[in-house]
Amino acid sequence: MAIVNLKIEGWLEGVVDWYIKNGFATSKTEVLRMGLIKLGEDRERLGGFIAKNANRDIWENKKEDAIWDKY
Repeated sequence: MAIVNLKIEGWLEGVVDWYIKNGFATSKTEVLRMGLIKLGEDRERLGGFIAKNANRDIWENKKEDAIWDKY
């Protein structure tokens, strides 16, 4: 397991403190872990969306279909 030393300042520190103050997390580490999990989930969802919709504009383009019919 890697140990990371991270300095958070400014508005990011305020965000972390807000999550703790409002009971969404018990520590700064937990807030950061929650954020990383959310980023990972977003990346997975985005990757699936891209894979599912890759080249959709080409395959659903009627003009493109007409061009292929000529060959």
